[in-house]
Amino acid sequence: MKKITFKNLIVLALCAFAFQAYAQVDFESKTFYRLRTALASPDEYNTGKTAPFAGQFVYPTVRPGQNSLNLTLLNTDTPDLQLFAFVELGEQMAEYPAESGQMWQVYNIVSKFEEEGSGNGVLELNEIGQSSSRSRLRGNGFPFDDDLAKFIVVAASSDANETSYQLINVATIGLETNGNRAIMPDTNYEWLNFHDVNLGDLTGSRPRIEQFVFETETGEKVLSNKQFDVSSLSIANPINNTLSIKGITDNVKQVSVFSLLGQQVLTKKVTAQSSLDIDVTGLSSGMYLVKLTGDNGSFTQKVIKE
Repeated sequence: MKKITFKNLIVLALCAFAFQAYAQVDFESKTFYRLRTALASPDEYNTGKTAPFAGQFVYPTVRPGQNSLNLTLLNTDTPDLQLFAFVELGEQMAEYPAESGQMWQVYNIVSKFEEEGSGNGVLELNEIGQSSSRSRLRGNGFPFDDDLAKFIVVAASSDANETSYQLINVATIGLETNGNRAIMPDTNYEWLNFHDVNLGDLTGSRPRIEQFVFETETGEKVLSNKQFDVSSLSIANPINNTLSIKGITDNVKQVSVFSLLGQQVLTKKVTAQSSLDIDVTGLSSGMYLVKLTGDNGSFTQKVIKE
């Protein structure tokens, strides 16, 4: 009988409940999106100050010549200033929350607007050590393989009309101090800052301030509540010779298994099955990524094969 390590006990405990989250977004290649604040700018955040956009939704906007972003209303004169692509950094994945086993694709967030002499801007944090500060655009060059410019996109809330997302930097994932950072407006809804993740939870003083809705170039809301829901999903972990998955919904079309280096080692089509057992006898011991893919997104979890 194999020895059960403390690490395996942690993994077993984490997998004893279903995932209460939406799957991550699969952004279309070379497609640009606007990021709209999930809630309109409220007056009560602006004590003693001017509230230029009170009662209105605002969008992150490139500030030409200033290496930064501000927030303003929908810009129709120069729409490129408010359009961003999410460029996958190869097979890079980040585990979030820490020790959860749930893996997320890592992106650069790249502006469509090109500064003369600098190229496209890549969104990044100013520095890791601060709990909050301005975000900025570093020009010319992506993929930009710097931790400050690596983000994951996590669904935060959903209603009948739209799903809201957080943009979370991966540089601080798992750190005991100065935890995760999320992109969000400042108090006046004028600039784009970063701050500790979940500052804007539903019970906080600034609810949903770190949540954004995605729109297409023509203004339609995308990634709605039809997003690939994995709340009923359960993946056995660790595994021996069989990978068991339960709670599969009709959204799931394929299950794939990857090594941590991104090499696909197994794949299986899913057709109207609520559970699935996959023979993994031929895989060597180690860590793998199990990816479920559907029409509206994907979900990836780390598993251990003993």
